[in-house]
Amino acid sequence: MHVSQHTHDWIYRHLAWVYGILYALGFGWFYHTKYYRLEASLDVYYRVRHNTAEWGLSRFHGNLLMLHSPLMIALLVLGVVAGIIIFVNSRFDALRAWPGLIIALGAAVPLMPPYTENLVARIYCSFGLVAFGIWGQLIVGRSLPKRSNVKKRWQRGFAR
Repeated sequence: MHVSQHTHDWIYRHLAWVYGILYALGFGWFYHTKYYRLEASLDVYYRVRHNTAEWGLSRFHGNLLMLHSPLMIALLVLGVVAGIIIFVNSRFDALRAWPGLIIALGAAVPLMPPYTENLVARIYCSFGLVAFGIWGQLIVGRSLPKRSNVKKRWQRGFAR
């Protein structure tokens, strides 16, 4: 299957920010519907009953250790796939390959075991890595020459 140069350029320039918008909307919905915070109390019985020493005060409804939302799992798998596609389209240029790998790693963090810590910490780590990868991709994606400029340079080279 042959993919045109224009498609490669579009993927490399725009896939990261399109995924970033979907990621922000999905996580905004997830936090709005699933996140809650326990009361910061000095009551020893309250702290023992909710195990705040081990799991903290920030929680998601449901299982504290694993992600069970099919929409969020699909969004994170999409992030891993998008990061790998950006990596492959970077033509293995070292500077341009790193943002795609960072996006893929950030999307994979909440899905990876061990499930021994609160999910909120992994979600925050994921959000930071994906945001950093998208920011890096936007910077290096701008350095990719536009097709019209490449065509003009090519024509000038032979016009001499």
